[in-house]
Amino acid sequence: MSLRNMALAPILPLATAAFWIGGVTGMPDPIVTANLEFGVSFDASQSREALDGRILLILTTRPDPEPRFQVTASFDAPLVYGIDIDGLAPGTEAVIDAGVFGFPIESLANIPA
Repeated sequence: MSLRNMALAPILPLATAAFWIGGVTGMPDPIVTANLEFGVSFDASQSREALDGRILLILTTRPDPEPRFQVTASFDAPLVYGIDIDGLAPGTEAVIDAGVFGFPIESLANIPA
């Protein structure tokens, strides 16, 4: 175990427990939003070739900093959902819907209004 890991070892269980307790008691009751979905596509002018990679959807209520810099494991983390794309052709839509796993709320269907 490195010196850095030894220094963090005593606080990690406490941080995990605090996050879990805050997640259970600090969230409002979910309202079913099962029909919520986001489609992402690109035009052939952006790329004529099919693309591979990962699409991340970050939902936040804070304008600053940029959403990707807000992603942390804290109690006020933005919602993050992601899908892999393999051969997404121009004009074809990749959909992020209630079936896509996210953090800290597992499904778009459980996002509070």
